[in-house]
Amino acid sequence: MGNSDALAQIVAINARTETRDKFYRLMQYGSKFLGFYLARLSPERTELLSRLKKLEESVGTSRKLFRLAKPADFLATMRSNMGHPDPVLRLSIVGRAVALSWWLVCDHIVWAARVGLVKWDKKWWGRLSARGWIIGLLLAVLKDLYGLLL
Repeated sequence: MGNSDALAQIVAINARTETRDKFYRLMQYGSKFLGFYLARLSPERTELLSRLKKLEESVGTSRKLFRLAKPADFLATMRSNMGHPDPVLRLSIVGRAVALSWWLVCDHIVWAARVGLVKWDKKWWGRLSARGWIIGLLLAVLKDLYGLLL
């Protein structure tokens, strides 16, 4: 089995996990919203608020682990678009893939620090992660705007 076959298999597995991630995201943000709402409505319910906060953090940490192989998707995107004839599209597509790969790698480091595998500064790596994510979003917007102008 060649590298391309292995990469294609990882991408196929990741595609099936998207639905599961959406469910976990709903749980994570739902518990966050419910905790926020209950804190305003009845702040004396500290035990329930604490449980909701733990659920949000636990699911959020799990979601980071579930995305462990996701940079392979971005690697496949980079490989397939390196020879794109339009330089603006090539820059925006490949740049976005690089930025989102950086986001996930940094996010994995945050996860490893959060669960105690490494003793690295979670805030610093979290900031680097956020920068990769925002750069990826900006490059996606650039690509879409460029597509509208064509």
